[in-house]
Amino acid sequence: MKSLERFALTENYTNDDLLWVMRNYQNIWSRILETQVTLSFKDGEIDFETPPKTINYSKDTLRGCIQTKRTADGEKAVYVIAAMKLDAMMKSLSPSQREVIFWRLIDRSYTVVRNQKRYASTRELAEMLSIPNSTFRDRLISAWEKLGGEWEMLRDYIQYVIENNS
Repeated sequence: MKSLERFALTENYTNDDLLWVMRNYQNIWSRILETQVTLSFKDGEIDFETPPKTINYSKDTLRGCIQTKRTADGEKAVYVIAAMKLDAMMKSLSPSQREVIFWRLIDRSYTVVRNQKRYASTRELAEMLSIPNSTFRDRLISAWEKLGGEWEMLRDYIQYVIENNS
């Protein structure tokens, strides 16, 4: 919760805080909407879907909801602020930069290999997007730096946490 609060409520958040918010973005929206959501990438934007038989939300309709008392409680307000702050930051990126950020850092889908969950490698993600690995990496670096992050820290995180220790 400390990473979330630092990111949402201050300008003094760290690379780790930004990564934490990105890796927990789906959970943040689930807490805001009080239902499980699935994130997707459509038409250059990160969007979410709610399960059938629940209220259908979009980020645009949620903005109206945020102005109501429904999200006024303290903890939920922090989630809302963090989600809106990250959304605003992501708007500064090109659609192709948002896409690589989504697939590398935000998407939480994985496969099971030999009874262990494994996230896709950067190379596999590049192949899925039909772009060279170097293009994927360049977009990721430029997007991360545009968001204010340090590339070396992100590289280490990807190498040790996502690709090796999933």
